[in-house]
Amino acid sequence: MMTQTPNPLQAALDHLEKIQIEHLIAFGSCDPYDRIYDAAQQNFERARAVEELKHQLQVFLKDKGEGSGDGRLADDVCQDRITTLIAREAVLMERLTARRLCLKKEIKRLLKGKRALFGYSLAARNGRPFHVSDQG
Repeated sequence: MMTQTPNPLQAALDHLEKIQIEHLIAFGSCDPYDRIYDAAQQNFERARAVEELKHQLQVFLKDKGEGSGDGRLADDVCQDRITTLIAREAVLMERLTARRLCLKKEIKRLLKGKRALFGYSLAARNGRPFHVSDQG
């Protein structure tokens, strides 16, 4: 039985697709405490995978132009997969933007509480009584 060597372009497409799916799962919900993740590291991983895909596409197109391409990867299949990858990247960017907005809201909420606590400590240092109500 003859084993088929993996096509480098196909492998690059598969790798980027795998990374994108993993990153979509990592985003989870909008809850900032849902999952801790490193967006910068994820962006770096995807950028590296995209660069490898670009390189493999250049090699594939060069080989095809010289007539030495192996023909195992049809142009329409490659184009469909790239279109899907671009659409998935757009979804990732939308989720990243949504996560950033959630984090900004959470930071504003925390800063508001911090300012309130600071105000209470100033009142205590100045000897002024203050009352904390439990009725909203």
